[in-house]
Amino acid sequence: MKDKAKSGEIINFIQVDAHRLNQLMNITPSLITIPFQIISYSYMLFKFFGISFIFGLVTLIISFVINFYF
Repeated sequence: MKDKAKSGEIINFIQVDAHRLNQLMNITPSLITIPFQIISYSYMLFKFFGISFIFGLVTLIISFVINFYF
């Protein structure tokens, strides 16, 4: 291993991996809480707006799909 990689390359890899691990640790709590937030907020919006919330949600999903293709 020592013959194939120089010490500068190894240090560079360690720095890049440490930064990526730091980003992962910062994002992980959001990955757990975001689905619960989406479900609870959608339920509250449905209770407040009623059936019109469903039409708005369908319009939003269709807009995302159209925007994805263009």
